[in-house]
Amino acid sequence: MRDTTLIRGSAAVYLVLHAIVHVVGFLSAWRLSDFKDAPYTTLVLNGTLDVGDTGMRILGLLWLVGAAAFVVAAIATWRGRASAIRVVAAAALVSIVICIVGLPAAAIGLGIDVALLAVLAMLEVVRAAATRPAVSGA
Repeated sequence: MRDTTLIRGSAAVYLVLHAIVHVVGFLSAWRLSDFKDAPYTTLVLNGTLDVGDTGMRILGLLWLVGAAAFVVAAIATWRGRASAIRVVAAAALVSIVICIVGLPAAAIGLGIDVALLAVLAMLEVVRAAATRPAVSGA
């Protein structure tokens, strides 16, 4: 029992840390802070589209939505909710879309989200195998 609490707690902390990184995207897009690795720019989609200041503010709000999604996912994970895997997957998918728009600055986040989805898929496979009835060799 304690092992699962430690794992859930560690996963929840990881998700909150990921949420904090999303806040960096918001702060940068709204020019509330200047980050070396997330400089302000109005270019998105790997520099192919200029969305202007208003577009960046909208993108900044999307970064906040991603942060909120990961906080909700962290709470669901911490509490051991049955829906936690789906909530985390939804947050990661939202984050992937935001990261693609935010390329190249969000490339690391994109990789983290893809890896997170891979871990979730692996957990689902293991859970499905563990709940499958044993086949009798009679």
